[in-house]
Amino acid sequence: LLVGDVLFGTPDATLAFGALLTVVGTYALARELTRDHGVSLVAAAVMCASPVLAVQGGVYLGYLFTLGLGLLFAAGLLSGVRRRLALRIVGAGVALGWIFLTRPYDAVLWGVGATAYLIWHRRRRLRTLLPAVGWLALGAAPLVLASLAYNAGVVGGPLSFPNTASDPLDTFGFGERRIMPGFGRTDFGFVDAIEGSGKNAKAFPKFVLGGLLGVLVAAVGLWRVRRDRRLLPLLTLSAVFPLGYLAFWGVHVSSLTAQLSAPIYYIPLYATVSILMAVALVALWRRWRLVAAVLVAVLGVSTVPGAVRELSANRRISRSQEPLEQAPPDGRALVFVEDSGRYLLFTNPFVANDPDLDGRVLYAVDRGPRNLALIRAMPDRAPWSQRHRERCVSA
Repeated sequence: LLVGDVLFGTPDATLAFGALLTVVGTYALARELTRDHGVSLVAAAVMCASPVLAVQGGVYLGYLFTLGLGLLFAAGLLSGVRRRLALRIVGAGVALGWIFLTRPYDAVLWGVGATAYLIWHRRRRLRTLLPAVGWLALGAAPLVLASLAYNAGVVGGPLSFPNTASDPLDTFGFGERRIMPGFGRTDFGFVDAIEGSGKNAKAFPKFVLGGLLGVLVAAVGLWRVRRDRRLLPLLTLSAVFPLGYLAFWGVHVSSLTAQLSAPIYYIPLYATVSILMAVALVALWRRWRLVAAVLVAVLGVSTVPGAVRELSANRRISRSQEPLEQAPPDGRALVFVEDSGRYLLFTNPFVANDPDLDGRVLYAVDRGPRNLALIRAMPDRAPWSQRHRERCVSA
């Protein structure tokens, strides 16, 4: 975000970079697994044309960014081990460490998915993997240590991560769960996990090129490579995410909006589907070009209705929030945000304060009569109240 702001004048540039990283990562992994430049290009194009890229590429969430890093990690590790290229394995370690900085649990899942395949593939000569373990650790260690140091300095301990520090109930496993103090509690059980997984799976095809037809084409691609062991990493990498997140209550919460924003915990599977679709499409093109061209056209047309509907819904939400961006016209101001709950930014995405709390406009949660104490403590600021259906009203 900082680099995007410095180089391009806006942190929004990072969102485009995350989407680009995903497309490049899809190509890299497809190239390593299939050794086919044509299939790899088509896989990248399928990913680029999938609605998930537009939806997740327009929000400040790290899922696409992490996916791009994960794909590059897998491609770098597998090719580095296969070709005995130490530098490439170190690069894969850097990517894995960067994931750990961003989404630590995803780093674990990417690592498990890739190593599970390597252990199976070299089960009769596991010792040959020991150098790779060392090179991978060399690349990952600095970023992992940086993440742990950040936790120790900011959150409270090296193994204390931000989500559980803000609320210990925001964690893995079944039982009472909550995202933040002051929010409602959820009794998350195995039935909720299965139901949430089902809803996410149901929403999955909406954000693939061609929708359900695209998933069927990917299934054909899977059938074609069923005996090709080079594609086995796709299965291990794909399986760890739905299985790994099954016992996390976020899969239940996210399922409530999966039809709008895509199944966020299943996003790595879009790369898998893109690669398998490319396998089927290229095979069809090499045999019947006209049929392949017609199928691609049908896939594109099939994507439009769902993509337009979901993107329009996201756009309506964004436009409905635009009036909330208004701030007092001049002078130092103290703005109380109506119906903000216990935390800012929950109902209004624009009421962020400077870290030193010394910006021209300072936002505060609305605590009714207790607001007077804050007004007295900041006599140099003009008090305002921001309401959802009106402009800022001077107090």
